[in-house]
Amino acid sequence: MDPILIGLTFMLHQYREQGTFLCSPNEVFQIVIDVERYPDFVPWCKAVYIKEEINNQMVVDLLAAFHGIKGRYTSEVTSLSPSGTNKVVNQHIQKETNEITSKELLSLLPDDKLLGDPKAPILMIEYASLTCYHCSLFHKNVFPKIKEKYIDTGKMLYIFRHFPLDYRGLKAAMLSHCYEKQEDYFNFNKAVFNSIDSWNYYNLSDLTLLQRIAALSNLKQDAFNQCINDKKIMDKIVNDKSLAINKLGITATPIFFIKLNDGKSYIEHNKVKHEGYKELTYLTDVIDKLYGKAIVK
Repeated sequence: MDPILIGLTFMLHQYREQGTFLCSPNEVFQIVIDVERYPDFVPWCKAVYIKEEINNQMVVDLLAAFHGIKGRYTSEVTSLSPSGTNKVVNQHIQKETNEITSKELLSLLPDDKLLGDPKAPILMIEYASLTCYHCSLFHKNVFPKIKEKYIDTGKMLYIFRHFPLDYRGLKAAMLSHCYEKQEDYFNFNKAVFNSIDSWNYYNLSDLTLLQRIAALSNLKQDAFNQCINDKKIMDKIVNDKSLAINKLGITATPIFFIKLNDGKSYIEHNKVKHEGYKELTYLTDVIDKLYGKAIVK
């Protein structure tokens, strides 16, 4: 058995039993590089701070999370740097990002995919994984009514952001970037959510479902292969997820942030966060109250 996979398995069991695990920078770098080799784990590891590097010796603050584990483990560890460390750090390990704040994350960003009027009085931002069962329930049972009542009428701007929870969620998120038009992008997401029961759960690396959806949307096989193997897209999705974890405290999906879309007042993100699957009545109550405040203003 692959020694790295053995180590991952050991750490996973250790975390479940003790609530913590140890992982050296060398292991983290290797895991992140080889992330696609271990679809059952999809670890999201990063060095938060590289404190010093002297004579090939590193001291870092380490942040790591595994799919299926809520919570993170941070520790200061010292380890010999692996070869090519600087390249790995630049390409795969995202340092703590101070250039974007939680306030900015709770507003429209340049590369966001959206539905509705950007000047609508209410803003809803959803973080979801395309392989998340409760996310699919929301998009099948609740979202169409939310769209009809609030988005299509100009009352609310809706933004969708990927927060992949597993290997296929990551690949699906990467594939969605193949669809440049907003309509095509959201139609692809809808098709994946509607096919949640069609995944091959005996082989977690099987992407046949994504290939089928791509073919139905007239996406060529060459384009499919290019999108799901595009490192630049993968790095962006991983970085966006890291920001969501660190700046907004997201650990699971779906998550909704619902707030006034005025860009002026700022409310701490936990006060506008709504975690987990929500029924229509719950969301309409939240949105209607906010809309009432927006009209008064």
